Amino acid sequence: NNKINIINSESERLEKDNKGNKDNKINYWNLKYDFDNFNSEIVLTSTINFFHKLFHKDKKSKLSLINLQDSLLILDEIQLINDRYFELVYKYILMLNKYLNVKVLILSATLPIPHKFNKEFKDKLILDENLNKAILEHKLFKRTNYNFDYFNNSNAKNISDYINNSTTEFNFLIVHNSIKKCNELYKEMSLNNEIEVYFYNNTLIKPILSSILDKVRNNFTTQSEQALLVRKKIVVISTMKIETGVDISFDCGFKFSSNIDSLQQFSGRINRYGNREVSKVFVLKDYIKIFENNQQRDVITKDNCTNKDHFEKY
Repeated sequence: NNKINIINSESERLEKDNKGNKDNKINYWNLKYDFDNFNSEIVLTSTINFFHKLFHKDKKSKLSLINLQDSLLILDEIQLINDRYFELVYKYILMLNKYLNVKVLILSATLPIPHKFNKEFKDKLILDENLNKAILEHKLFKRTNYNFDYFNNSNAKNISDYINNSTTEFNFLIVHNSIKKCNELYKEMSLNNEIEVYFYNNTLIKPILSSILDKVRNNFTTQSEQALLVRKKIVVISTMKIETGVDISFDCGFKFSSNIDSLQQFSGRINRYGNREVSKVFVLKDYIKIFENNQQRDVITKDNCTNKDHFEKY
């Protein structure tokens, strides 16, 4: 019903009655108070909006924080916060815990806690070692198989040939690091009339992006041989936009080289639901700089091993 309030710049400003039906006759001031002050049992908001209220100096922003007293705060995708600001965020989190009794759950698919915070976080971990071990041994962590060499030697077939010849894979994801390279790949792949090719990036409006993902979902994986005969092959060529916050599953993935955080996020879109025994992830060489001169979290190893060796080791 009206226990959940979505607070961001695009959320609907409509009240609901007790049965959950939307009512166009809204009390503007009640709605504005709920919207501005986290005044709902469950609040969904963006990190931008939340951190604005957390760090802003004006009293109006601080009023919304009072409503977090005795709450559970879930910070998802913490790896998107720049490392240099993490210490500041961490200090504010400790203050919320101390003065408002806010319990904090920090979630990240890829980013380890920085070493300088190991001691503080180690004392606050909920999961014990045995449970951690059980989680890491779950089949979902073994749902992909990485291949660094298939397309990186002179004898390898190109991506288009691989897709055409595949008989068990139908939804393919290709992620490149630049829109220009994605556009070139899209034009090349679109020449094949036997597959559907889509371009997915920030230049497209949300309804178009949603429709692309719906096509992939509807082209679901099945064990029925009869159904396999009528399935199409769909290729989505995307920037790194698709790597976070998108609940979608592909049968096979092609990822142009990037940092390991990005590769792990990409892997989260391949065989996401574990409905295939194992899916292939091909890592392709690409020598363009991904973040210009500000490369984020470079892979630095004491033994100077390659990206491939480092990834397989850790």
